[in-house]
Amino acid sequence: MEPRPKVEEIRACRGSNWMPLFKGKTLKARAIELPGDLVEWLKKGNFSLADRFFPHQESSSSIITEIFDEPAVPEAVSDNESEECEPQKTLEWADFEELFDRIEQTIKELNGEVIPKLDWSSPRDAMWLVGNTLKCSCVGEIMILLKSSDSITHDLFHAYDNCEDLDQENQSHQ
Repeated sequence: MEPRPKVEEIRACRGSNWMPLFKGKTLKARAIELPGDLVEWLKKGNFSLADRFFPHQESSSSIITEIFDEPAVPEAVSDNESEECEPQKTLEWADFEELFDRIEQTIKELNGEVIPKLDWSSPRDAMWLVGNTLKCSCVGEIMILLKSSDSITHDLFHAYDNCEDLDQENQSHQ
């Protein structure tokens, strides 16, 4: 039987724990905590972003609109299935204004481009959505990567699933 990690061992591997030890030897980084409401938004299905998220990139905005602005409820579904689908809500800047302003300021501080990363993973599996790069120059690109990445979904909702000491009742409080 393969040994399984403990929750505390997984937590010790978070970038926020080891990056300060290597300050000056790693890339410039800023830690910005994601509020629980935004994490919940990341968990939901279809999405669209208000134009404010793409201040200098009309083409990116239109590409994203083509990919994600589909009806939340497909036309050919039964009554039971349509009850499970929630209407699509456009994420507005005002929904998390303080957070988005901080991200925008951080992008400026880091010379106009950043690579988003959570504690363990970057959204490299979704980079095809923003020009096959992880470099982001606006909040909209970051939100697209975070929302579309299976790696990010794993970090947010399944990072501790295989831990030997995970209390199933407290799994949502990771």
